[in-house]
Amino acid sequence: MFNISNNINIDIPTSWNRCTLTQLRAISEIMIELTEHSTPLNPFDMRAFKLAVFFCLAELEITKPLDTNLPVGEQHYYVRKQGSRFFHLKNKILKRNKPFSLFLWQIYYWLFPEQEKSKKNRRKGILDWLGNDSGDTLLLLPIEKIRRGPWYKRKVFLGPAPMLDGFTWQRYRFAQDYMQSYMELSNKLCQLSKLGRRVQAKTIITITKELDKVRAMFLANLFEDKVRYIDESTGETRYDYHYYTSQAQVNAHYFRNFSNSDWQIVLLYWSGVMQWLSKTYPRVFKKQNVKKNQSVNPLELYARTTATMEKYIGLSADQVEREPYTTILQQMEDIALQNEELDKIKHKK
Repeated sequence: MFNISNNINIDIPTSWNRCTLTQLRAISEIMIELTEHSTPLNPFDMRAFKLAVFFCLAELEITKPLDTNLPVGEQHYYVRKQGSRFFHLKNKILKRNKPFSLFLWQIYYWLFPEQEKSKKNRRKGILDWLGNDSGDTLLLLPIEKIRRGPWYKRKVFLGPAPMLDGFTWQRYRFAQDYMQSYMELSNKLCQLSKLGRRVQAKTIITITKELDKVRAMFLANLFEDKVRYIDESTGETRYDYHYYTSQAQVNAHYFRNFSNSDWQIVLLYWSGVMQWLSKTYPRVFKKQNVKKNQSVNPLELYARTTATMEKYIGLSADQVEREPYTTILQQMEDIALQNEELDKIKHKK
């Protein structure tokens, strides 16, 4: 929290994980709008993004825009704190919350310390965590429960635990496959959109529908609904939130036409978790060089992984599928480390 003017304090989150769901949705909408309006000649502007996010998170309403005719040191916005109708009425009666000047140099001081000439002991900007190179990622999905479907058959779905805790190896790899398909279709749609009239509208519509379907299946795999199942530890029949193999297919229709802002939050969360996993298991997620005209078959990779797990830890294929995904990743990391050490010994001989 810091003071900006006339004893007006603002409290801006210091990381993705300190944002509320409302704040994340607002950031996502800004991100989507700037991305949609970006072009090769006018690419996504990180500074414009930070500036828009600043006014949003600070809950500042611009009452008079910047006058660019003034000298740079005198350029300022007229702003006031946002609030409800009751908030403004109360402050009007008490003669508070009058618009005040917010100078451009103040905003630049808070947001863009990289503009300073001296690199020694450079400060951090209050929104540096928004950048991809900051190392800060969203690891907590704030959408804990979500209601989907028409009123007559609406379901309540439970979001994933932090760091995908409780995910089996099977569920994790299903999610990876759906996300991979989504990214491939998204890139393809982006490429075709650039061709303009040279691409038939029917083709764009078909890919868009397929993209929505794959996204829905990913979400249906990520969010659980209440079902009856047999507790393996007790043998008792229970009715609770629980993952089952076919839930992506069964519940996909509930997640069609998902909110773009919420989907952006899910993407930020998934990307954050993947970055955390790549740091935790660096050998597993090490990028491999693929020869030209040689494709990587996910099913083949999973089959190899399952066979390796059966060999090294004595589990059946079905047991491997039901193991926590972190257990399998750790085993793969250990095996990769052992192979590295063996290679070093061989080269010394």
